[in-house]
Amino acid sequence: MKKFKILGIYRNPKFSNNAIEVDRLILEESIRQLGQQCALPLDVTMIEEEEALEEEGNYDLVLTMAQAEETLQALDRNLVSSPIWNSQTAIRNCYRKAMSSILSKLNVGYVPFSLLATEQKAPSLPAGESFWLKRSDFHAIADEDVTLAENQKEFEEKLARFR
Repeated sequence: MKKFKILGIYRNPKFSNNAIEVDRLILEESIRQLGQQCALPLDVTMIEEEEALEEEGNYDLVLTMAQAEETLQALDRNLVSSPIWNSQTAIRNCYRKAMSSILSKLNVGYVPFSLLATEQKAPSLPAGESFWLKRSDFHAIADEDVTLAENQKEFEEKLARFR
């Protein structure tokens, strides 16, 4: 009997800020539930994100939680004939800079944002206002990647930490 060949790619733990095990369980549970819905038996291969750099082949389905750009590029090159859920485009669109740009153009009430180069001097903030500082590439991969600055001094100190 034919088997439904699945590749599952775990997220690199560096992208799972305080949620390494939860991220792994999400992928495993997704594949488990897929197995309940699929008429064919599953042939599942689970690999770490780093292993995906060299992975080639034809799969009936790839489920990935990978986030590193080099991994996404490897998927673009090496698994082009396999359908990928959580596609490289979808993942890239979830990087904060891209996501903010996309959402700010839609009528969804997205908060205004500005991109600041960390090597530049911090701009002056309006007195009495606070601002969130967030890394612009990925979502938080460390607790300090999203932080509230409640005054100019904090803003400058926290921006320096991003630098």
